[in-house]
Amino acid sequence: MLKFSIWQVVSTAILALLLGLGIDRMVGVSFGIGGLIGFIPGWVFGKIYFKRTGRKTAKVILQGLYYGELTKLLVTIVLFCGAFQLQSLHMGWLFLGFISAQLVYWVALFHVSTLS
Repeated sequence: MLKFSIWQVVSTAILALLLGLGIDRMVGVSFGIGGLIGFIPGWVFGKIYFKRTGRKTAKVILQGLYYGELTKLLVTIVLFCGAFQLQSLHMGWLFLGFISAQLVYWVALFHVSTLS
């Protein structure tokens, strides 16, 4: 899980920097914020889920999954609502940053699962 998070943050930061230097500073900022909105809820989920696992029953682990997913969804909504309050952001780039962070996570997960 940590490796996937590192890939998300590093790839988002590099792309945001390149976009900020190549196109416009606010494009890079918008993309970076979108990437963070993609990363932070997954990180929160990981903290909640792995806190609840261990020597627990299957029911407790499943409850942790439900609670973690609900929290992840709520954090995503709150972060997007906060981003929408910033008038200077480019919303298209914000969503592309979010989508790219999600895509990096799933590509990394697929890559690791094919190596096993």
